[in-house]
Amino acid sequence: MGLSLSTPAAVARAQDMPPADTADAATEAPAATAMATAQAASRSASQSTSLAASLAASLAAAVDAAIARHPAAAEIVGRRRADRVQRGDAGRWVRQAPTLTGRYQTDRVADAIGEREWETTVNVPITPPGERQARRALSRQRSDATAALADSVALMVAGQVREAAWVVRRAAVDLALAERAEETARLLERDLAIRVREGERPEADLPLVQAETLAQESAVVDAEAELTHARHRFTELTGLTALPAGLRETAVAAETVDLADHPDARRALAERDRARQAHRVAGKTWTTKPSVGVGMRGERPERGAETIGSLGVFVTVPLDFGLFNRTAEVGALDSLAQAERALAQIRRDLRLALDAAEHRLDAARRAATLADRRRATAEEALRLARISFEVGESDLVALLRAREEALRAIADAERRAVDLGRAIADYNQAAGVMP
Repeated sequence: MGLSLSTPAAVARAQDMPPADTADAATEAPAATAMATAQAASRSASQSTSLAASLAASLAAAVDAAIARHPAAAEIVGRRRADRVQRGDAGRWVRQAPTLTGRYQTDRVADAIGEREWETTVNVPITPPGERQARRALSRQRSDATAALADSVALMVAGQVREAAWVVRRAAVDLALAERAEETARLLERDLAIRVREGERPEADLPLVQAETLAQESAVVDAEAELTHARHRFTELTGLTALPAGLRETAVAAETVDLADHPDARRALAERDRARQAHRVAGKTWTTKPSVGVGMRGERPERGAETIGSLGVFVTVPLDFGLFNRTAEVGALDSLAQAERALAQIRRDLRLALDAAEHRLDAARRAATLADRRRATAEEALRLARISFEVGESDLVALLRAREEALRAIADAERRAVDLGRAIADYNQAAGVMP
């Protein structure tokens, strides 16, 4: 037994018009069938209106909403704040705390002739110009890396929104197909019951369609649950209850795809450049900084003598030249090596992902074309089976078999159309294209 059933007359009419247009198909059915069809059409129209009303947000707006809610948004805000702090710190000439030293000397415990001497010095370490320039360049690289990270996160979230939206679309199509199958099964059951009462068909046919009606009702319940779950996931991701309008995308031209400009590649490149500049900073950092000092000195040779004061300026230049910062330089080289590996890995992964997405898109296009051809063939076969049944050349089982194949072909064609749209979205995602 198939997934859905319908009355002989309603089956043919359902194949000759849009699937949702069941009210016109019922005008030629018995009164009980017409009433059931009208109720089903009213419910379907109400759901269609509700769905159309919910198509309020564009896909881009849904992505923006999801980015604002994503946990990575807080990280990016924090990194931008840290970037501002580092920019201010990188330009400082004084990166280490100045020192204040004092000295006092007296002969009270020795000769006790009143000799006294004191000295106070303020010493200020100065960042060498080469190190300062390297740190300022590092602060710019860090800001670039944060901007690239923000773009990469935006693309990642866009992929999640695309997937969630297409899951909702697929679930909605599955529910529509299940409801259509339930409606036609119910129509067949009621029409067949009338024919059995009038003696046109044997009573043994009725349990077959009754069992199929119950099966389709169960399928509708399952499809509704799947749609509810898909909608909930989309709402949790975006904070929106409205589905994105204009979900279908146009595949970007292959010749315009530049993986070097992919947000993930730019993020990895920016991290590599930042690690490279951090290594330069390590090579130019003096562990002991040059310093400039100013000191005051006072001296009294004996009690009663006049105190002699003097002012001194001191310059200290350690013979460092960045040659004694090897431990930090080794750590920077390790980080650079890891960044180089990550960049090469991401470039490789992006090429593989794009190739796979291109193959899936090509397969989805061919599958959709074949599904449309199968649908047309199955609909024609169902039309001929209906004619044969009505003139008494075939039995109900043959009609049900033809109807089952037609409905399977219709469902497959509609699902393949959804799969094609999702494959296009996946291809654009792999190419690094935002909605």
